[in-house]
Amino acid sequence: MRSNIFLFSCLMFALTSCGQITDPLRNKINLTDEINTVADSIIYIESLIKKLPASTIVGSFIDDDGYLYLNSKKIGLLENALSDSSMMQNEVFINFNEQDYQKLISITIFLLKNHIDASGIDNITGLFTHQYRRTDEYTYRDLRYIMVNVDTTSRKFGDHYQVLDKKENMLLVAPIDVKVE
Repeated sequence: MRSNIFLFSCLMFALTSCGQITDPLRNKINLTDEINTVADSIIYIESLIKKLPASTIVGSFIDDDGYLYLNSKKIGLLENALSDSSMMQNEVFINFNEQDYQKLISITIFLLKNHIDASGIDNITGLFTHQYRRTDEYTYRDLRYIMVNVDTTSRKFGDHYQVLDKKENMLLVAPIDVKVE
């Protein structure tokens, strides 16, 4: 009996420390708001990301402490972004007007409520990906992305992504070479 408890403990440690996170919500589209509202917000944020200056990484990200990053550059706390006008003075907003800035911040906050904390252009495929339900472990095997209005028959999609779930024009995908559990 004692060895069974030890064996069970070791197995649980192995599953939680080095394996794929087994949260069933991660492999299904499960949003707080309606699919169409989230999809429209994703489309809008994509248009704003296209306005960011050219960089090796083009996109936005919110870290665990609530800081907004654009093109890998730390901008400031997201919670202060609408009230701190100095954040808009950052050179990353060179192609933004006041409305663009306000929309980027408000959509980012909205997407966070829907379990999306990063949006950007994949350097390999050129497709937009939106990180969904990021895990604490944050390994390649645990990556999940939301994509909207993507051509799943294209080679650049098919060579890199597998579809886990689909709702209307929204897909939940994982890297093609990851065994999804």
